[in-house]
Amino acid sequence: MDPLRKLFESLVPLTDEEFNALYTNMYVRNYTKGQIIVNDGELCHFFAFIIEGAVRSYFIKKNIEYTKFVLLKNNFVTALSSYVENKPSREIIQAIPFTKLICIDRPALELLCKDFPVFEKALRRFIEISHLRVERRLTAFISMTAEERYRALAIEQPEIIQKIPLQYVASLIGIQPETLSRIRKKMSSYEDNQ
Repeated sequence: MDPLRKLFESLVPLTDEEFNALYTNMYVRNYTKGQIIVNDGELCHFFAFIIEGAVRSYFIKKNIEYTKFVLLKNNFVTALSSYVENKPSREIIQAIPFTKLICIDRPALELLCKDFPVFEKALRRFIEISHLRVERRLTAFISMTAEERYRALAIEQPEIIQKIPLQYVASLIGIQPETLSRIRKKMSSYEDNQ
């Protein structure tokens, strides 16, 4: 099954007609390593599906980058608050390695929602899942140590640790790269003694 269809079907079942209507309204965009997809202050007018590569969302405060999320291929990505509120983004979305997205612009998606109510359900489900991810992340920051957050990431999303530069992993779990190095060294030495 097409990965895009598989991801949509994890939200809601689609008929061939619905999927074809979606697919014909989408377009491909390629981003080089480090290229900005959505910039702070820019309006995000699209939803995208990551075909290849990975992206991170971050913001900058006092010249320090704070990573909100990292997404790998076969995930949806958008600057959700900008898209929903139709206001300039307060985050930056960046391609980590070369990244290929298949995108749909807001007007096309709104028309699809009007013509095919299933897309309204899919959009609502996407927002619900996004909210749950934010809630879990907030709970982790409140209730877990940095080492526990790293261990949880290693168990739940090992591919992020394997494929993403460590400075972004450190930022994602809310620590400095030096602290992450100490945690990794401690874990490695513990595993070596087992």
